[in-house]
Amino acid sequence: MKIEGIKKLKNLNHEIWLVFILVFAFALRLNFFIGLNLNDDLTYVNTAHDIIRGKFNFNAWIFAVRHMMNFPIAFFFFILGISDFSAALWPLLTSIGSIVIAYYIGKKIFDVKVGLLSAFLLSIFPVDVAYATTIVPDIPVAFFMGLSVYLFLLGEKGKNTMYYFLSGTAIGLAWLVKSLALLILPFFVAYFILDKVGLGLKTTRRKVSPKEYKSVQCLAAVVIILFLLSLIYAFYTGRQLNQLHLY
Repeated sequence: MKIEGIKKLKNLNHEIWLVFILVFAFALRLNFFIGLNLNDDLTYVNTAHDIIRGKFNFNAWIFAVRHMMNFPIAFFFFILGISDFSAALWPLLTSIGSIVIAYYIGKKIFDVKVGLLSAFLLSIFPVDVAYATTIVPDIPVAFFMGLSVYLFLLGEKGKNTMYYFLSGTAIGLAWLVKSLALLILPFFVAYFILDKVGLGLKTTRRKVSPKEYKSVQCLAAVVIILFLLSLIYAFYTGRQLNQLHLY
């Protein structure tokens, strides 16, 4: 019982350090706040404004159909009012979320010290600090891509294969932010190949049924999200591949 209590206390101390890093990161990003800079961000802001007025247009150009960028901004417009801060709150929160994910990935693969170091380095990374309050999709898409990797690692280290499905869901959400999210797919393809041939990967190898296999789980989640999106596009625009058409 004493040993378990000591472990819980150490874990609590580590979490406290993470909280300090997050507070520092949040303050640093607010100090270098950018907000509206009259570039591509105008499209996201105008689209979010149209959403809360019920005038959303699925036939608009590509920036306007990056739904996991525009709808969160519209949500914050709705609850906080229209301002530079509410417009930049979505990338700011996902930037903080990425720091949390960096901590847990580092902790999962190595140890808690690596996790804390990863979180701290990302908290002061200049590009992340600058883009955290810039109304562009780069930080939100990075958040969902990182979340996908972390959920996949949870599936590898645990017994719940649902994490693979959730990992694919995160990829699908990243796609709804920006199609750049597909750059994460080579990571999973390479991992599947290496894991299949067993090139020294130390994972919890276990026999699973075809329905539980990780590649099926991830792919199924992505396909479901894209299929539902294609149905929405087909209903409103008559084009199932409307997002690709707008490119």
